Amino acid sequence: MKKAAPANETFDCALLLLEKKQLSREELRTQLISAGHLPPAVEEALGKTQALGYINDRLLAEALFSDGARRGKGPLWLEQKLRARGVEVKFVEHFVHLATTSALKNAGELLHREFPGDLLHRTQGRAYRKLISRGFAPELAEEAVAAALL
Repeated sequence: MKKAAPANETFDCALLLLEKKQLSREELRTQLISAGHLPPAVEEALGKTQALGYINDRLLAEALFSDGARRGKGPLWLEQKLRARGVEVKFVEHFVHLATTSALKNAGELLHREFPGDLLHRTQGRAYRKLISRGFAPELAEEAVAAALL
């Protein structure tokens, strides 16, 4: 049975959770409810943390977008991560769109870094699989490999 924790206790719990990791609004909601806090207190705590800027789905999505781009991840990887973290749909769509517009360039850079010189000509299938495993769509992976071979 859920305990009727005071709203301040729920807010304090939210702050402790946010000290450990940047969370989306939905992740924080889920963790607070799992910890036994009642929905009205959870919603109040979410409102406070958002008003104070402690949770911000747009900033979380931007951080994951930047991290994925730096690590050579594709738009499919980003979309999966954002959805799994419960980020608001409008931010998922926005940052996946940004990742998609730069995906071909990013895939080409990854291929040149991972398959220098003549190696790409001999291992096209491996290069294609590498891009797929990094979250690039199959059509984009084919296009990137073909462009890198020119």
